[in-house]
Amino acid sequence: MESDEDLAAKLRRAVELEDWPISVVDATLDATGWDHIVLVSQDGWILQFPRSPDFDLEREVNVLNCVRGRLSAQTPVVQFVGSVSRVIAYRRIVGRQLDVRDVSRMSERELERLAESLAGILVEMHTSLSDDCKSQLELPHFEFEQWLDVIRREYSHSDASSRAELDHMMRAFSKTTMEPSPKDVVLHNDFHLGNIAFMQSDVQILGLWDFSSVSVGPAWLDFRYLARVGGELLERTSRYYTRMAGAEIDTESARNSLQLETLYDEIILGRRGPLR
Repeated sequence: MESDEDLAAKLRRAVELEDWPISVVDATLDATGWDHIVLVSQDGWILQFPRSPDFDLEREVNVLNCVRGRLSAQTPVVQFVGSVSRVIAYRRIVGRQLDVRDVSRMSERELERLAESLAGILVEMHTSLSDDCKSQLELPHFEFEQWLDVIRREYSHSDASSRAELDHMMRAFSKTTMEPSPKDVVLHNDFHLGNIAFMQSDVQILGLWDFSSVSVGPAWLDFRYLARVGGELLERTSRYYTRMAGAEIDTESARNSLQLETLYDEIILGRRGPLR
């Protein structure tokens, strides 16, 4: 298996072959992403390589061009696209990162401001893309069955207790509409604190990135990762969203979808354990 050091060296060589005015001599590797492997240069460049040869890098560039200037937050501006390798380059968005511990220590007032800020950027994401952009991008509808089929197959020969718990999860999720609906929106589809930069002295959103999974589906899907932070933030953000957009958010479906996605990810990564 290729070591991180060897992988970083290979990616550095790939960038150097592009002959861009970017130094990657001391660039560091970030291989934590699901869709991409990233080099981060010392002077603030992000070099993003798709993991899979099937990943549609051109569509991601088009998505970034479409959202540019349409959101109140900064988004990545692609300045170079590889001609030798499948790689794009953009400047890093610098801001404050928050995690679950930061949120747990927030005051009531800070939590409210955070929820309002999160809801606001989601409303923009869900409503701001022009019809021309939507038509050009040919965004796919979110396929729930990609999770459900894998999970069903994996647990088809499990013990009775595991199958009963899985059946319960499936029934809870099946209450939601999985077919395309006129109420569907353009989803960021990877909306979590790790993809957001905040202002240094406030909880207002400064930047948003990772538009690799943009698709079309029910608005509540963009709320699912907030359940990892805590149910209170999920509920607060959904209430602000309803005030701003006039649309109710099904927080139960958001929680159910996170549970199923987590199970799906564990199966794909070979880390399946007992159902929790």
